[in-house]
Amino acid sequence: CQCLELGRWSHATVVVDAGLDLLSFYVDGKLAQSSELPGAILPGTSDLFMGKWMGDDRLFSGSLDDVTIYDRALVAAEVAELDERPPR
Repeated sequence: CQCLELGRWSHATVVVDAGLDLLSFYVDGKLAQSSELPGAILPGTSDLFMGKWMGDDRLFSGSLDDVTIYDRALVAAEVAELDERPPR
Protein backbone atom coordinates (compact mmCIF):
# COMPACT_ATOMS: atom_id res chain seq x y z
CA CYS A 1 0.00 0.00 0.00
CA GLN A 2 1.01 3.63 -0.31
CA CYS A 3 0.20 4.12 3.37
CA LEU A 4 3.16 6.17 4.59
CA GLU A 5 3.47 9.87 3.90
CA LEU A 6 6.89 10.97 2.62
CA GLY A 7 8.89 13.25 4.89
CA ARG A 8 6.77 12.54 7.99
CA TRP A 9 7.34 10.21 10.95
CA SER A 10 4.54 7.67 11.28
CA HIS A 11 3.80 5.00 13.86
CA ALA A 12 3.63 1.78 11.85
CA THR A 13 2.52 -1.54 13.30
CA VAL A 14 2.46 -4.88 11.53
CA VAL A 15 0.43 -7.65 13.15
CA VAL A 16 0.85 -11.24 12.01
CA ASP A 17 -1.99 -13.51 13.15
CA ALA A 18 -0.98 -17.00 12.04
CA GLY A 19 -4.19 -18.48 13.47
CA LEU A 20 -6.26 -16.33 11.11
CA ASP A 21 -3.65 -16.44 8.31
CA LEU A 22 -3.77 -12.62 8.34
CA LEU A 23 -1.22 -9.83 8.08
CA SER A 24 -2.51 -6.38 9.13
CA PHE A 25 -0.69 -3.07 8.62
CA TYR A 26 -1.60 -0.12 10.84
CA VAL A 27 -0.47 3.50 10.43
CA ASP A 28 -0.82 5.89 13.36
CA GLY A 29 -3.09 3.43 15.19
CA LYS A 30 -5.53 2.88 12.32
CA LEU A 31 -5.82 -0.15 10.04
CA ALA A 32 -4.39 0.74 6.62
CA GLN A 33 -4.41 -2.65 4.90
CA SER A 34 -4.92 -6.38 5.60
CA SER A 35 -4.08 -9.39 3.48
CA GLU A 36 -3.49 -13.11 3.74
CA LEU A 37 -0.03 -14.10 4.96
CA PRO A 38 2.28 -14.46 1.95
CA GLY A 39 3.80 -17.62 3.45
CA ALA A 40 4.38 -19.50 6.66
CA ILE A 41 6.62 -18.07 9.35
CA LEU A 42 8.54 -21.05 10.62
CA PRO A 43 10.28 -21.39 13.99
CA GLY A 44 14.05 -21.33 13.80
CA THR A 45 14.32 -19.05 10.77
CA SER A 46 17.55 -17.13 11.31
CA ASP A 47 16.87 -14.10 9.08
CA LEU A 48 14.61 -11.21 10.06
CA PHE A 49 14.16 -8.42 7.53
CA MET A 50 12.58 -5.10 8.44
CA GLY A 51 11.82 -2.68 5.66
CA LYS A 52 11.86 -5.35 2.93
CA TRP A 53 8.89 -7.11 1.40
CA MET A 54 9.15 -10.25 -0.69
CA GLY A 55 10.96 -9.49 -3.93
CA ASP A 56 14.26 -7.83 -4.69
CA ASP A 57 13.00 -4.34 -5.53
CA ARG A 58 10.50 -3.80 -2.68
CA LEU A 59 12.61 -1.95 -0.12
CA PHE A 60 11.60 0.65 2.46
CA SER A 61 13.41 3.95 2.06
CA GLY A 62 13.50 5.68 5.43
CA SER A 63 14.44 5.15 9.07
CA LEU A 64 13.12 2.62 11.58
CA ASP A 65 13.17 3.44 15.30
CA ASP A 66 11.92 1.80 18.50
CA VAL A 67 11.17 -1.65 17.09
CA THR A 68 9.25 -4.00 19.42
CA ILE A 69 8.39 -7.64 18.75
CA TYR A 70 5.57 -9.32 20.69
CA ASP A 71 5.02 -13.05 21.09
CA ARG A 72 1.34 -12.78 20.16
CA ALA A 73 -0.90 -10.96 17.71
CA LEU A 74 -2.12 -7.60 19.04
CA VAL A 75 -5.77 -6.60 18.64
CA ALA A 76 -6.77 -3.28 17.07
CA ALA A 77 -7.40 -1.58 20.43
CA GLU A 78 -3.88 -2.46 21.60
CA VAL A 79 -2.37 -1.06 18.41
CA ALA A 80 -4.32 2.19 18.86
CA GLU A 81 -3.08 2.42 22.47
CA LEU A 82 0.54 1.93 21.33
CA ASP A 83 0.11 4.89 18.98
CA GLU A 84 -1.01 7.01 21.95
CA ARG A 85 1.44 5.57 24.53
CA PRO A 86 4.48 3.77 23.10
CA PRO A 87 5.98 0.97 25.25
CA ARG A 88 8.77 1.95 27.65
